[in-house]
Amino acid sequence: MHSVHIITQHPVGIHNFFYALLLTALLHLHFKQRCLAEEDQYPPDRRSLHQEADERTVQTSDDIGRPTNHLAIARFFARLNDTLARFWKISKHWLHTLADCLSRPFTADIRCLLNKYAA
Repeated sequence: MHSVHIITQHPVGIHNFFYALLLTALLHLHFKQRCLAEEDQYPPDRRSLHQEADERTVQTSDDIGRPTNHLAIARFFARLNDTLARFWKISKHWLHTLADCLSRPFTADIRCLLNKYAA
């Protein structure tokens, strides 16, 4: 390529780098949600997000300046994390499994393997 650098320290090169990262993350999320939907697992709707939380122990922050210092806010964030992490978080185990499976044909076994690491 005659030493042409696509990603440089120039502001345009840095913008290209972050656009590529964002596009890659969005494609991973879309693929993950599509794999989960093929096994009839869909993101929670509004009603299920507002249901009463279970009575489990929620850790509050010791830092007074953080909002999670209050128990009610800590419970709210814990409930959101539990219900939305499966559909909106890309774990490193899911990414490693996807990278290992890229050379194989996409079958139901591959989808089940990816969905196992979706949580």
